[in-house]
Amino acid sequence: MPNGKGTIDCCYCKYFGGPRGYPDGHGQSVRCQYHEVVLPAPNPEYLNRICCHFEPDESYWRHNAFWIPPARRFAWFARDLLPGVLYMFAYNMPEKIESEFVLREPDYQAGGWKST
Repeated sequence: MPNGKGTIDCCYCKYFGGPRGYPDGHGQSVRCQYHEVVLPAPNPEYLNRICCHFEPDESYWRHNAFWIPPARRFAWFARDLLPGVLYMFAYNMPEKIESEFVLREPDYQAGGWKST
């Protein structure tokens, strides 16, 4: 991920259960404390991972200026990300974002998550 420092990724999320930020956490297969699952490592390894439940941690703000909030980064995708789905994209081609894994399914009637 050359030149991708600061690009939105799970490693910048407060729920990421591993080392924070780029390069320490990028590409690590660790537990997501929000979805309560182990995130798969990206393949190929340079891809960024993201879901719509991203909340920035301190490392995000260290690698980005205050005028680049996560909402601005999410606008790159030009589409809504579905709840409970992990997406992957190359930092220099965010418009080519692809859904990769369903982490868990929403229960729209109960307003929570379906039991597994």
